[in-house]
Amino acid sequence: YTTYLDPEEVEKFYDNLSGNIGGGIGAEIGIKDDRVSIIRTLEGTPARKAGLMAGDAFISVNGADASDWTVEQTVDTIRGDVGTTVKITVLRGNEQKEVTVTRAEISTPSVESEVDDGIGTLTISRFDEETGRLARSAAEDFKR
Repeated sequence: YTTYLDPEEVEKFYDNLSGNIGGGIGAEIGIKDDRVSIIRTLEGTPARKAGLMAGDAFISVNGADASDWTVEQTVDTIRGDVGTTVKITVLRGNEQKEVTVTRAEISTPSVESEVDDGIGTLTISRFDEETGRLARSAAEDFKR
C-alpha cells in the first residue's frame, strides 16, 4: 500500500511525527459517538485553560459549521499562527459552550508516565525518534 503526499502533506506528516505542531490549542481530537470531538486536553495548554474537556463535540470553528467536518478539517482549521485566536463552539451534554482560545506553540511528548499507588502507567501516543529513549527513561523511573 502506498500513497502520494504533496509537499505540504509531507511537512504536516513530519510535524505530527515529531510532536511539534506549531500554533495549536493542545487537544487530541478524534471521533466519539460519530462526531468530531475532543478526546483529551493536554496539561497546561490553551484548551485546558479555556475549559474544553474530553467529550466536547465540535459544532463550529470561527463561525463555520463544523458538524460534518472530518478530524483533519477540524484540526487544520484550529491550527494557526501562535498568538492568534480561534473561536470554538462545542456541545457538552445538551449545552453549547463557546470559547475563544489563543493558540500557543504545542509540543507533545510521545511518552507519558505516572505512578499511582505503586503502579506505573506508561502511555505511548505515537512512535517517533524519541519514543524509545523516553520509554526507557520512564521504565527506569518506575524502578525507583
